[in-house]
Amino acid sequence: MGLSGSAGEGRGLLQSCVAKVLFAVYTSEPCQPGQARPQTGTIPALTGVLAEQSIAIRDGFFIGDESFSPYDGDPSTSLALPVSST
Repeated sequence: MGLSGSAGEGRGLLQSCVAKVLFAVYTSEPCQPGQARPQTGTIPALTGVLAEQSIAIRDGFFIGDESFSPYDGDPSTSLALPVSST
């Protein structure tokens, strides 16, 4: 498909190329051990909508003001890296 292709052609190309995505949840609220991560209800909904398009979530990140870590990890056991390290 060249630049002159229709929008429908572009969507078809995009759908055939994208298999997995990354997501990040940004918040200023610290997450304490044992607490649910922010947006816990949104992530399953996002997973479902993406699955309908044959797109899987490859990885997720929880990003705060001072550190980031895997979204699905427990804050007490997950490695949290300083944002300044990026």
